[in-house]
Amino acid sequence: MIANRIEVSAVSIVERVSVFFNMLNNRNIANNRRILNSSHNKNIFLSFALLILLSACSTPVIRNDALIGVNKEKHDFGTIAYKKEVACTFEFLNTGKSALIIYDVKTSCGCTIAEWTNAPIRPGNKGLLKIKYDAAFPGVFHKTVEISYNGVGSPVSLEINGEVEYPENIKL
Repeated sequence: MIANRIEVSAVSIVERVSVFFNMLNNRNIANNRRILNSSHNKNIFLSFALLILLSACSTPVIRNDALIGVNKEKHDFGTIAYKKEVACTFEFLNTGKSALIIYDVKTSCGCTIAEWTNAPIRPGNKGLLKIKYDAAFPGVFHKTVEISYNGVGSPVSLEINGEVEYPENIKL
C-alpha cells in the first residue's frame, strides 16, 4: 500500500514538472523564454524537481519498539458442557515507547474465534483480546492463539485449554 502511494506520488510529481515545462514552452512571454533559455536556471529547476521527487519516494520510518505485556498466558476453562460456547478475555498492556498495533490474531482451530482492540494502543494503555471457544467436540482440548504486532517480540502465543463433557446419549 505504501509502495502504491509512493508510485502515485512520483508519477504525479513528474507529470506536474512536465506540465510546467510545457506551459513555459507554450507561452510567448519574454520572461518565460529567458528562464527556458538559461541552462543554469534549467539545471537549478531540474535539481529542485529531483529533490522533491526523491523526498516523495523516501521510505517512511516505521518504529517497532512497541512491547506487549499480557496479564496471563494461559486460560483453563475447566470442564465445559457439550455444545456450549465459552469465552475468556486476555488483557494486554503496551509497555513500549511507541503505539502498539495488533496486525493479526491467529487461532489454531476454526472452533476458536478472536476479537481484539483494533485501534493503536498508546504506551501505558491497555487493550483486550476476547477468545471464544465452541465446545462442539467432546474431550480434552488445547488451542493456541498468536498475536502479531509491531514489536520485536512478535508474535506472542497464548493458550486455552479445558475438557468438553461427553453428552449422555453417546456411548463409548
